[in-house]
Amino acid sequence: FEFEIKCDVNEINEVYIPFMLIQPFVENAIWHGLIPKEGNRMISIRFTKEDEKKILCVVDDNGVGREEAKKRKDPLKKKSLAIDFIKQRLELLSQIKGIKCGFTITDKKDTNQNNIGTKVEILIPILN
Repeated sequence: FEFEIKCDVNEINEVYIPFMLIQPFVENAIWHGLIPKEGNRMISIRFTKEDEKKILCVVDDNGVGREEAKKRKDPLKKKSLAIDFIKQRLELLSQIKGIKCGFTITDKKDTNQNNIGTKVEILIPILN
């Protein structure tokens, strides 16, 4: 697959975000979205500074989408808890920092309502 990582944060060496918040979303995009797809596979990861307290990270893929991925899941496999843990961490950080943060997952569709990938938007507090 192809990938791109873009960072629109000017002071990249001075901005710290909580670790291990993005990796599970990227991993899910690869394992569940891109690997089962045939043809062109692409994942894009973008970081944008929302304001002085938040970074927006967007993980966007052109994989098979969550609906198709659910059909392919092995029923004997255990459910991954990574996304639930990230949700809890972001809720806790929201309370501690007084900053609204969290994530949304969007199933992308074409004009015929066919699955064309998944987009995850993660609003992350800046820790410094």
